[in-house]
Formats: sequence, C-alpha cells, structure tokens
Amino acid sequence: MGDVAKKSGSRQMISPREEMMDETKTCLSPSTYIKDVCLSLFSTIMRSKLFSYILNNHRLTPLEAARILNVPVPYFNSLLDDKTIPHVRKGEQRGIKYRDVMAYKARRDQERSEGLARLAAMGQECKSLTPDQKHQIL
Repeated sequence: MGDVAKKSGSRQMISPREEMMDETKTCLSPSTYIKDVCLSLFSTIMRSKLFSYILNNHRLTPLEAARILNVPVPYFNSLLDDKTIPHVRKGEQRGIKYRDVMAYKARRDQERSEGLARLAAMGQECKSLTPDQKHQIL
C-alpha cells in the first residue's frame, strides 16, 4: 500500500498500516483497510489540503527525499555517500526507496526523542543542585 502525504506548511504523513492492523492490533479485512485509507483521503480533501500518494517501494530522487526529510540536498547526499540510507545508482542518478527514507526518519525521530529526554533529565538534576554546586559546574 502507500501513504497519503498532506502538505500544509510543514509536511505531515498519514502512515500506512502495512500489516493491515488497527490501533488495537486487530487484523483488518482488506475492505476495512481500504475504507480507512479512503476516509483519510476524503478527510484530507475536505479540509482543502494538498496530498500525494506514494507507494512504499517507489523510488525517489535525492531532491524528493530531502524534501520529505526537510533537509538540504547536499546534506541528504552526504547521508547517501555515508551509506546511512540505502540507494541504487543508475548511471549518474540515484534512486532511494520511499520506505528507506521513512525508516531513516523514524530512527532519526527516535534518537531526537531520546536526546530530548536525556536533556530534560539533566535539567531536573540541575534544578536540585544548590547554588554552590551549580557555580562549581560552571
């Protein structure tokens, strides 16, 4: 299946349920899954939002992938060069699978969340320090 991508200022994604399961991890019948996808699509249209449909195995250009990740193209190319995101070359052109871009995005978001949690914990530790202890750290 694919994703319906909504574009409004910052790009948001409506994720596919690849295993066709609902929030309670109950397996959905194909007709229920298709109904859910259609309802999401119609809801997006009714709110006058732009959207595009992308298959999970669709190959993106570096420009398209960089836009999805909201990063500059040279930075995205460095991710490809470092083999952080898998890709294939056809001559001078690079092709990146949509699912690989989304997997990288999920890893990046998880790392950011963990980093923010560590920063918040450090902030709480600093709150409990006495003024003299804070002065010694600085």
